[in-house]
Amino acid sequence: MRRRVSGLTCALLLAFLVCAVATAQTSLRVDGRSLGEIRTDLVPGNAYAPLDRLASGLGARLAAPVGGDTAALTLGGHVVVIDVVEQGASAAVAGAVRRDGASYGDLAAIRGDDAVWGPVALIARALGAHVGFLQEEATVVVVTPRANVTASDLTSRGDVETVRVDLDAPVSWTRFDDPALGRTELMLRRAATGQARTLRGERMERVDLIPEPDGVRIRIDAPGTVIDVIALADGDATDLRIRATPAPERSDAEPRSEAGPVVALDPAHDDAPPEARASLQALAAAVAERLRDGGAEATLTREGPSPVSQERRLQVAAGADLFVAIRLADLPPGEIRLWVLGEASGSGALDMAIRRNAAAALSSAGSDPTDALRREVLLGLVPDLEVGRRAGRAVASALFQLGGYRAGGVGEAPLAALGAAAGRGVLIEIGADDLASPELPAALAAALGSAAAGAR
Repeated sequence: MRRRVSGLTCALLLAFLVCAVATAQTSLRVDGRSLGEIRTDLVPGNAYAPLDRLASGLGARLAAPVGGDTAALTLGGHVVVIDVVEQGASAAVAGAVRRDGASYGDLAAIRGDDAVWGPVALIARALGAHVGFLQEEATVVVVTPRANVTASDLTSRGDVETVRVDLDAPVSWTRFDDPALGRTELMLRRAATGQARTLRGERMERVDLIPEPDGVRIRIDAPGTVIDVIALADGDATDLRIRATPAPERSDAEPRSEAGPVVALDPAHDDAPPEARASLQALAAAVAERLRDGGAEATLTREGPSPVSQERRLQVAAGADLFVAIRLADLPPGEIRLWVLGEASGSGALDMAIRRNAAAALSSAGSDPTDALRREVLLGLVPDLEVGRRAGRAVASALFQLGGYRAGGVGEAPLAALGAAAGRGVLIEIGADDLASPELPAALAAALGSAAAGAR
């Protein structure tokens, strides 16, 4: 009997060791490149890999603060946010994975002793990749899509020139700048285009799209300019925008032939402590200055601590492509919250209905000068909530790409602070630590300028 028990114990131990070896030997391969071992013991039936290694293999950028309860990956303008639970807790969390603000899956990442582990299949598919398993090799295989260039064009608005490249899938890129030659090169990883193409402008003297075996190279010759690159999510696709603005020393030397997008900034500090009011006002002023340097028009609702009337907000918002309210919130460093105007109920819904009726009133305006003014005001009141939604998503994606600021989804609510914008507004909540960051004004200005241009 003892021998039988001993033999059974040995058999169980052997089986356990075999399973352990098999688990240790399960590996991950992305686009033919081995990324090392993965774990299948954290959640039965699911492969988990370290988030940093998985993000690198997919070409995504990762923001995973130490000890944080969420992590975020961005690729080609798409943002995937995933909840993080401690090892030993259940990883089955409703809505644990959000893609571009919408729920995508219910499996959380797990914080272990050595890494934060993420579900490979769920994250890879959220970023457009295909996932399979080679049983004979005990390997999880991930293949990212080849993003095809479907369109490209160069447009000019005042001092700003923009190259827009549309791709049918998310794409990552590397960048190289040669200031001496005034040249910037982007290598779009695994992208494809049918043939080479050249675009020409005044500031971007020459832009070449060149197909290569490893992707598409974009070569920009634009001496005396500053080049910004931002990717925006477009459904499952990517809208890549490359913007050239005059270098600072030339920004005031040449007249602007056409006004850029108009951004209204409202440092909403009526209820904030005195020191926070000064910080919010300083941030808004710094962002406005950078927006103007980039070719946009920027207006502030206030220049000092005095309260702002709703009439003043309406006056500023009516002529803006994008209205931005900035508030202080209790948030950890690197995290922001974004809100846009959503459908209201009760009296709020009635107010929105009144605004919609303004559209019909436009057709009845006559030739009297007062009617012309009335027409301008009514145009500012006709709500288009989708404009705000697009702008909110664009700002969230750009802030993550430019400064690593994590916004997650974009919330919707019947916010009084955005009522004057008739749907063309975004409310940004920022923590005290980031409010004092010297890097925030430049990142925020670039994000708002890009979003405002898309809102026109």
